[in-house]
Amino acid sequence: ILSGRPEARLATTAVLDGNEWVINGVKQWSSGAGRAKLYRVMARTSEGNAYILVPSDTPGLTVHHINDKLGERLCPNAGMAFDNVRVPKENLESMLGESKVGLDVRSKIMRASNAYAAACNVGVGRAAYEAALAYAKTRVQGGRRIIENQLIGVMLAEMFIELEAARLLYWKAAWAADHDEFYDPKLHTMAKVFCSEIAKRVTVQALEIHGGYGATKDLPMEKYVRDAVAFSHSDGTNQALRVKTMSLMAQDM
Repeated sequence: ILSGRPEARLATTAVLDGNEWVINGVKQWSSGAGRAKLYRVMARTSEGNAYILVPSDTPGLTVHHINDKLGERLCPNAGMAFDNVRVPKENLESMLGESKVGLDVRSKIMRASNAYAAACNVGVGRAAYEAALAYAKTRVQGGRRIIENQLIGVMLAEMFIELEAARLLYWKAAWAADHDEFYDPKLHTMAKVFCSEIAKRVTVQALEIHGGYGATKDLPMEKYVRDAVAFSHSDGTNQALRVKTMSLMAQDM
């Protein structure tokens, strides 16, 4: 459970009191809040940032305002408050240390997380594309299948090309996340931004290929579109990641 960016401004604190950690603070957009049985909380200690395990039924821990999201609704996000939450000293999972070490560890976690998010984006786009392709092959209009309509056929071809390009990029980002010697920090930001933008474009095109029925809840097209839009705001907003990519490019000059 983290609290936005940048990580160095972490507000939630954990103070060691005898054999217990005392945690105070507030988290926003905590993934899995209200559903998870155990939380992995990032907090600021006297020795730097740390990950501490907190059971969901710990006194003083409250979940408030579960966000009613447009899409990506399987994973709930909510605010959490820690009011003198006490957990055993042994619940310290890892001490990240001072800011440089802490941010290095956090960066390794996020680069894998962004690759995972990119894969989810492509998965949604692929599901929408496959549904649109199957529909275009069977829907007959004007005496022929609509896939034989050049406009529809070209749309499907572009969707396929973009999804394959996106898949190759997140594969590269995922592989590099496990191979430090080949890792470029721009990879995870590029993969998440590119794949989520492709997912948005492909899902909207898939909806359009289905005609009026695509905009109804009788088909999953509208859900795919909602999920794709929501992905732009998870694991770092696309605009924030574009700015980060720009900063990394400037450092390379």
